Amino acid sequence: MRILYFGSCEYSLRVYQQIQAKRNSFTKFNIDVATPKYSKKQERYEIAKLHHYAFGNNLPFSLITTPTLKGWIPENTYDLALVVSFGYFIPRRVLDYFPRGAINLHPSLLPKGASPIEYAIKDMVPKTGVSVINIHDQKMDAGSILHQMEYEMKGDETYNVLREDLADLGAHCLVETLNDYDNFQVSHESIFVSKKNAAEQDEEKVTMAPKIKRDLCKVSPVTMTANEIYAIHRAIRNR
Repeated sequence: MRILYFGSCEYSLRVYQQIQAKRNSFTKFNIDVATPKYSKKQERYEIAKLHHYAFGNNLPFSLITTPTLKGWIPENTYDLALVVSFGYFIPRRVLDYFPRGAINLHPSLLPKGASPIEYAIKDMVPKTGVSVINIHDQKMDAGSILHQMEYEMKGDETYNVLREDLADLGAHCLVETLNDYDNFQVSHESIFVSKKNAAEQDEEKVTMAPKIKRDLCKVSPVTMTANEIYAIHRAIRNR
């Protein structure tokens, strides 16, 4: 199976590296990279981490030059699109180039939005996780769920630590998904379901994790506990 991997940031780079490290159990797949040259971090643009890695290591990659992907088509023929923290919405026109479909790895269990890792820390949730979902052709983070794995929070994670832990878990989740893409078996222990019986997201359980704004940095020792202030610090101190 030929796969085109869409990504940009540190998280997508870590997932890509971990997938490649598992090549001994992943030999039936050929993976190329699609990435923008720049990615936006807060109010500034910087060289996209995945682009920098692919360019520096002479990996085959397709350059995304516009956020809308207007006029862009894959340079080669692929079976499946794999999207990991890409940052751009992939339109129906592009999805049609992938006959086996398009799947997304999201570093959360259900929250929608650009900052699930930060909000998991800030909100002091007892667990988070990763989800492999089908790409929805009209909405971000809205596809049916193929596979999920949980991550038990210890209560002292920083953003960088949790990002890497969820990237490693996400790579494992993706490899399991792809190795048995057509014939997933139902398992209550690892809470994944077969592709043919993919679970729709329960909108009543969805929580939002929007982009981090300056207001989130405001703390008050009068209205907040020490743990709440420390959680905000751990979530955003590396941004």
